[in-house]
Amino acid sequence: MFASPIVDGKLVFIGSCAGVFYALDKDRGTVAWKYDITKDGDQTSFHGNPLLVEDLIITGADGRSIGHVYAFEKATGKVRWKIPFTKGVANSSGVPTDIVRSDGNAYGVALGDELVCFDWKTGKLQWRFASGFSKERFEWSHSPAVAAQSSGKVLWQRKLDAKITTAAATIDESLVLGTNDNKLYRLSQKSGEVLSELVLGAKPWWAFTVAESAILLLTNDNGRVDALHCFDRALQKNLWQQQAASEWSTARPFVWNGVALAGNVSGEVFAFRLSDGAQLWSHQLEGAIRSFGDDGAQLFFGTTQGKVFALSLKKRSE
Repeated sequence: MFASPIVDGKLVFIGSCAGVFYALDKDRGTVAWKYDITKDGDQTSFHGNPLLVEDLIITGADGRSIGHVYAFEKATGKVRWKIPFTKGVANSSGVPTDIVRSDGNAYGVALGDELVCFDWKTGKLQWRFASGFSKERFEWSHSPAVAAQSSGKVLWQRKLDAKITTAAATIDESLVLGTNDNKLYRLSQKSGEVLSELVLGAKPWWAFTVAESAILLLTNDNGRVDALHCFDRALQKNLWQQQAASEWSTARPFVWNGVALAGNVSGEVFAFRLSDGAQLWSHQLEGAIRSFGDDGAQLFFGTTQGKVFALSLKKRSE
């Protein structure tokens, strides 16, 4: 499991890297419905988080020769619509990113160098944007860009000193990202102007988690993801960090009831107070902890071994 468990009503939705998308009963863990994407081609993985909207759950899938964006009816698992993606790179195709929404449209990024916009109700493609890289092999870019959500027209593009190593995140009127030279950047969403930068001791990694009072991110030190960092929202100060005795395996940190959660390759989940990084508790599970979800009263965990756990905990505050 790489994508996060998403809770809606009595169901937990999650896609596995064995090619199956599941809806589970959140109280018992039994399968309410499932969909095997391998019947639609050589695809096996769900790497991004789904989008819940009205009666649909929309998710991207990726594989070797094909991938799709699927819209499943939440209650039954019936496919309302699907969009195939066959143009990829390095024997990889599909949409491995989160699906996000703005008004009547939804967006995702395909491995064939495409930012795609589609009507979330019908799956009709509205526009595609490609950066123009060679597609001979997968490469990280030096140049973040902002496009108009209605048309895909590029509004600005800025070249940075090194390749980008994180997903981009928006905070207020800023865009934040990390690069291969151990830097974090905060750019103006309107112009691309560099508003601030922060030098770290290791490579920024995977995805930011934006909380009301802080930003969380993992770092990779020579191939080992061993530090969880908490930064102020202006990206000017590292407020605290926690080293992992066993390497962090979480795809992105998770914030729940005023605590930051991360899991490691040994199956341990740790909770740190968001305000100062103090460890509040830990819990031992089975398998490398990859993703988190919650319904307000209980936590859900996905592991790289393909298991989902539900854990009921007393609410804690900062």
